[in-house]
Amino acid sequence: MKELYARKGPAGADRGHLAQLMEAAYYLQRKGISASPAPSIVELRSGWPYLFTQKELYNHFKLLTDISILEKMDEAIEDRGKMIVQFATATPADVERSVSLAESPRLIVQGGTLTSVTWMMRIEGQVVLSPQPNFVAGLATLFASFYNFNLEYQEEASCMLEFIQRTPLQKLSAKELER
Repeated sequence: MKELYARKGPAGADRGHLAQLMEAAYYLQRKGISASPAPSIVELRSGWPYLFTQKELYNHFKLLTDISILEKMDEAIEDRGKMIVQFATATPADVERSVSLAESPRLIVQGGTLTSVTWMMRIEGQVVLSPQPNFVAGLATLFASFYNFNLEYQEEASCMLEFIQRTPLQKLSAKELER
């Protein structure tokens, strides 16, 4: 898979057999992610480059939780999107204070609103997904990253992230969210 990534880059994730290979290697991925001490995101990305593509983040999350995160997030945003936007509204001072929190996954929305055209994702100070369209997909990718890589919500954002996780996704049972 590393060789395919070296030749094709992220576009190789669209090859049909790659999803099968990634699913077959799921045990090894989880073993690596759950190792003690925990590997850095740079190390994980070096060993499993396709795990950092949007498609494979979703596939890994589905195997981990049996939840199709993008579908659930689409439904949640449609049902409760305005409430999330109101809760998530931040002042410029809030954003400036959060810049120093480089370790946790960050969804970087490019533009002025949550309906912006593109977004990127940063983990441990590294952009792991280049500009992508669709904010809802970005939100789904953010949550999948926390679960897939066994990361905790940072304290400063935990209330908002738990609010988004629990309120819009309340159609999921508590058991599904705890997996």
